[in-house]
Amino acid sequence: MTADKVRVCLISGGFNFRLEILGKIKSFLKKHESHSYGKETVAEYIEQQVLSVNLFDTTRLVVLTSIPVFGSGGAKSKDRIKKIIENIPENCVVVFNGIDKGKRTEWLFKLVRKIGKIYESPQYITKSSAINYVEKSFDQDNKKIEEGSAEFLISIIGEVYKKGVDVDKLYLSLKKLHSFTAGNKEITKSDILKTSDQDKEYIMWKLFENMDKRDYVGCLNVYRKARDLVRLEKDSAMQILNNIRWRYRLLLFLKESKKLGYENEKILDDISGLKKLKRSGSGHHAIYDFDKTEDKEEKIKTQYSMGMAKNMLVGNYGYESAISKYNFKEIYNILLSVTESLFKIRSCCNDAEVALAVDNVFMTSCGVVNTKVLTSLRRPHV
Repeated sequence: MTADKVRVCLISGGFNFRLEILGKIKSFLKKHESHSYGKETVAEYIEQQVLSVNLFDTTRLVVLTSIPVFGSGGAKSKDRIKKIIENIPENCVVVFNGIDKGKRTEWLFKLVRKIGKIYESPQYITKSSAINYVEKSFDQDNKKIEEGSAEFLISIIGEVYKKGVDVDKLYLSLKKLHSFTAGNKEITKSDILKTSDQDKEYIMWKLFENMDKRDYVGCLNVYRKARDLVRLEKDSAMQILNNIRWRYRLLLFLKESKKLGYENEKILDDISGLKKLKRSGSGHHAIYDFDKTEDKEEKIKTQYSMGMAKNMLVGNYGYESAISKYNFKEIYNILLSVTESLFKIRSCCNDAEVALAVDNVFMTSCGVVNTKVLTSLRRPHV
C-alpha cells in the first residue's frame, strides 16, 4: 500500500471534528458508494464488504464506528482485522470513525499509523483553551462579547473531572448561542443564560417547539426539566400552562386576523397595542396596572414582542410559520384543554393528579388523545 493511495484512516476526537474530516474524505473520493457499520453488524459481513471486488467504477467507502470483533475477541480477532486492513483492495477505503485512544485500541492506532492515516483532535480541552475558543468564535463573526461571558458559558457547560471541557458540548452550546443571538452585535451573560437548559425562558421555547412538531415524548422530557426547577409540582404546572395559554391566545389572534383578510403590517400594529398588565396583591386585594420598563422613560410593556409575533406570523430563517402548523380546531382544543387542566389543578391535592392534568394538554396538542376525554377533568374531586 503506497503512501499516495491511502486505503485506511482513523478519525478520533470530537463530533464536529470527525464530521468535518469525514466530509473532506468523501469530497476527495468524489464518486463513491458509502457504507456505515457499527458494533451491531456481524464482523464476517464487514469483512466480506471490505474484501469483495468492486464491480462498479466507484470507490467503496466503508465507515466503521466500532472495531469489529470476531468470535470471542482476543488476539485471533486482532490478527484477522490486521489481515483485512493489510489487504484492502483497490477502489475501497476503510475509515474507523470515533475510536477513542486507549490501552485497548493502541494496537489499531499503531497499525493504521504505519500503513494509513490518522486524524486526531482532543475530545477534551482545558478551561483556558475553551474560553479562548469561545472568544475567537464570536470575534470571527465581528461580535463583541461582554467581559466574563466566555468564562460564564464554560462554567455552565462544566468540566469533566481530570479531563476538561467536552468539545462536543462546547460546539453545541456555541451553535445554539449563535442561532439565538443571530442579529445581535454584542453577546451578554443574559443571552448565554437564556440558551441554557436550566433557563425557564429557553425551556418554554423548547416546549413550544416540541408542541409544534407534535412530539409528545419531547414535551414530557421538557416538562420534567421545568418541574425540577421549582419546589412544588403544582407551581411548575401552573407556570407552564399559563405560558401555553399566553402563546396559543396569540396564535388564535393571528389566525382570526388572517381570516378577516388583514395585511401583516396591520396585524402586527394591532398586536403592539396589546399592553402588558402587572398584578400586585392577591385575592380580593389584587390590583392590576400597566407593566412599565424600569428605565427613566418607564414605557408601558407590550403583551407580545414584535419579533415573536412576526416569527409566528410569517416564519423566520426559512422555518415554517407557527400559524401554518395549526388549524382553528386544534388551537381551540389546546386552549380548552389548558382551561380544563387549570381548573382541575386548582382542586387537586396530590402531584399525580397535577401531572395527569398537564399530560392531558400535551396529549391534546400532539393529537394523542380524543378531545372528549377533556370532560373527565371536570369530574368532582374525591
